Amino acid sequence: MRAHRKLFRGHRRELRETAKLVADALEAEPFDQAALDAALQAFRGQSVVLIDEGGRIGASFFAMLNDEERKQLGKRIRQRAEGRRKKKKK
Repeated sequence: MRAHRKLFRGHRRELRETAKLVADALEAEPFDQAALDAALQAFRGQSVVLIDEGGRIGASFFAMLNDEERKQLGKRIRQRAEGRRKKKKK
């Protein structure tokens, strides 16, 4: 799992760097729509990489859980999801 963590952190760092490119393009004078479009495309691409890697890491972690741990995790995920929904309704 440590190897996954290091890789995931690297992807998050790259996502932050592409976010800075978006910010740079938004702040540029004169504004260049093509530069913003390129930065947004890079950001979307890096986001997909991060989501995919997170999914692979999650799948390998979930495979290591026993039945009880898996059920507890499922319950916790459900509680968090329902808690967020309740907060949005307020």
